[in-house]
Amino acid sequence: MHAGALCRTQWSRTVCFAGLGPGEVTLGGAKVVGMAQRRTRAGALFQCAALRAWDPARLVTLLGLPPHAAAELSTVARGVDVDPDDLLARLP
Repeated sequence: MHAGALCRTQWSRTVCFAGLGPGEVTLGGAKVVGMAQRRTRAGALFQCAALRAWDPARLVTLLGLPPHAAAELSTVARGVDVDPDDLLARLP
């Protein structure tokens, strides 16, 4: 789990998994679980997402980023090859 300050990259404003924030989980230096929060006067909403797959080339195409972004994004995150039914069975 990342316990340091927010780490930004040139792509993190566009691609959320390109940055690294406190509490997010890495594996081999690449993000596998990202977190987000939204706060209002009424309360706070916390969300997290675990990547099953990471395909930066497809993301670059969908977001209209320059082609060289795919190579730069290839190491910032990675998917965890976990069967979703197995993962749900392990939750309390």
